[in-house]
Amino acid sequence: MEKNVKIKKVLNNNVVIAQNDNEETILMGLGLGFGKKAGEVVEDKKIEKIFALKVTSEQQNFSELLSEIPSGIVELSILTLAKAKTKFDKTISDTVLVAFADHLNAAIIREKDNITIKNFLLWDIKRFFPEEFALCLETLQKVQEKLNISLPEDEAGFLAMHIVNGTLGSGHEYATELTKLMEEILTTLKYTLQVNFNEQDIYFQRFITHLKFFTERILSNTKSDESTDEDLFLLITRKYPRAYIGTKKSVSFLNRQVRTKFLKMNKYI
Repeated sequence: MEKNVKIKKVLNNNVVIAQNDNEETILMGLGLGFGKKAGEVVEDKKIEKIFALKVTSEQQNFSELLSEIPSGIVELSILTLAKAKTKFDKTISDTVLVAFADHLNAAIIREKDNITIKNFLLWDIKRFFPEEFALCLETLQKVQEKLNISLPEDEAGFLAMHIVNGTLGSGHEYATELTKLMEEILTTLKYTLQVNFNEQDIYFQRFITHLKFFTERILSNTKSDESTDEDLFLLITRKYPRAYIGTKKSVSFLNRQVRTKFLKMNKYI
């Protein structure tokens, strides 16, 4: 970070909003905001985490987006997303911070008002994104410890979707659609192959990992650079004809739902 970055707003003793040219950043560090005021220079040596948001002309500025969210919730959201970046070793768009913090704050308000929202994708979220879900359960536990407010698992599922969205790129709301597509493909394969998947099996978990990457490429319309061995392809289709039929049915479904062009161009599917 450049030197002489000035504080725009102090959220609490450990979190401040700073202005760096046309970019606003949330900075976090022990005692970073203690005794500080707007206009003062940030102490670089105290900065531990940085979240940036490039604001367009159509958006409110970062300060306004976070002005109604308690600073403790913002800090907890920063800690969760920073842990997600490290744990999953993925790039997570910093823009997800506002959405994550806003949802967490709204969930707390709903709980105080005895309003419950059912997450109808909860079971699938647990299956397809177990690590993200587990991390968000930890966040709910911290809410319980700090605020004595118990949030339902449904909210951990919703929060996990924000993290997944953050890994898919800024500005995209793919997580819900990704989950639905994965479920549809599994259902298609289950009935075509007439099998019940053992979801604890290591081979099933590996398949789910491949399915995640595949559906991500579908939604982002990204073509794989991997070359195809035609002889191997023909061997597999002959040896596993039902699996091949299941694959074709899945692709047919995807073309109807997503209308991806590269799937139609691939003669091996």
